[in-house]
Amino acid sequence: MKYPTPADRAKLARIEACAERLAEHLAWKPIARPELLPPPLRSYRYEPSADLILIPSVDERIPRVLAGIRSLRCTALMVECGSRTDGRATLYCVLICCVRGREYTHAELRLWASETGDLFLVADPDGTEPDGASYALRRCRIEPADVPFANARDLERGLARAEALLLTERPQAVR
Repeated sequence: MKYPTPADRAKLARIEACAERLAEHLAWKPIARPELLPPPLRSYRYEPSADLILIPSVDERIPRVLAGIRSLRCTALMVECGSRTDGRATLYCVLICCVRGREYTHAELRLWASETGDLFLVADPDGTEPDGASYALRRCRIEPADVPFANARDLERGLARAEALLLTERPQAVR
């Protein structure tokens, strides 16, 4: 058994704060209801309007989460802090959807923000599938969407806007 160090606790506090800012931005109000959640998901919060489990993750294992999603039959959004290839901090996401009793995992996603503040999950341009699917984050659901940017410059601007919005204590507009 590994005991958390102060650095581990600080890392977890940072990702929990990012997940909380994401929820606030989308007007989600995730609730802690451990009595309603299966054991692998009891430490996370459920967003009823989007039928979603929000998972701020430091080193969560996807197979463990899949077991809980399978029994609950909802969507999970796992949010993790990481680093870009140039060393700057960023957020990575894993979207797990349960459709007709089967779980579908969409990994290597990054948060992207439009100039108007709409949020999307887009394929990581440095990942193994840079042309992968995109998803719109809405108040009551996460849904497939067209790629929200026109070129690499728009992609980088949107990634920077999302990072400024969610990674900083005081969100700033980045244009």
